[in-house]
Amino acid sequence: MVDASDPRVAGDDETVVMALHAGDERVFADLVQRYQRPLLRLAETFVPSLAVAEEVVQDTWIAVIMGIDRFEGRSSLRTWAFKILTYQAKSRGERESRSIPLSAFLPAGAGADEPAVDPSRFRPHGDSRWPGHWADPPADWGSDAEARLIGRETQEVIASAMDTLAPAQRLVMTLRDLEGWDSDEVCAALEDAVSETDRARIERHLSGCDPCNTYIEQMRKTILAAGRLAPNDVPAGIIDQLLEIFRASRRTES
Repeated sequence: MVDASDPRVAGDDETVVMALHAGDERVFADLVQRYQRPLLRLAETFVPSLAVAEEVVQDTWIAVIMGIDRFEGRSSLRTWAFKILTYQAKSRGERESRSIPLSAFLPAGAGADEPAVDPSRFRPHGDSRWPGHWADPPADWGSDAEARLIGRETQEVIASAMDTLAPAQRLVMTLRDLEGWDSDEVCAALEDAVSETDRARIERHLSGCDPCNTYIEQMRKTILAAGRLAPNDVPAGIIDQLLEIFRASRRTES
C-alpha cells in the first residue's frame, strides 16, 4: 500500500519527477492509482467502448513513462498526462471512425448555439402554462438519496445522463465536476480537443437556459455524492503490468 504521507508521493511535481527519474516504483504506482480512473473516464468520451478506452489509457501511461525525462514543467504533471491522453484518445477515436465533429450535433440550418440537453425534454416555447420548462422534470430522490447512490446503478445513471450532454460539455464536466479540476487546468488539458469557439458557445447557451442549468447542477450534486462513495482501486494486474514497463524503461536509461 502506498503511504500518502511519504514526501516522495505527496510532494510537488518536481519531487515526484525526480523520484520517477530515480526509478521509484512506489511513486509511479501511486500516480497510476490516482489517475487511472480519471484517465479512463476521459478516454471513454472519445472512443466507442470501454475496452478501447482501456487500451488508450495504457498507451498514455507508456507515453508518460517514455517521456518523463523530457517533462519540462511548463504545466502540472497531471495536466501533461491528461493532454497526452486527450491526444491519444482523439486519434484513436478518429481511427475507430467514431469521432463526430461538434457541428454535426447541430440540426441543419440551426444557429450557432449548441443545446446542452436534448430540446425534446422541454415543453415547447408556445406552451400556454410553462413554456421552455421540463416536460418530465427530474425526480426528487428524497431522504434516502445517499443510500440510493451506493452501487453500480448510480454510476450507470450518471453515465447515461452525461451522454445526453453535448460532446464539448461532457468533456468539460468529466474533468471539472467528476475530477474536481479548476477551469484553467481544464482548458489547458483540453486545448486541442475543445476549441475556444465551442467553449464560448456552451457558456453563451447556458447563460440563458435556466432548465439546462438546473439539470446540470443536479448532475453535479449527484456526481459529487456518488464520487465520494465509489471505489477508486486499480486492479493489481494493471499496476503490475505498468510497473514492468517502468522498470524496463529505467534500466534502459541507466
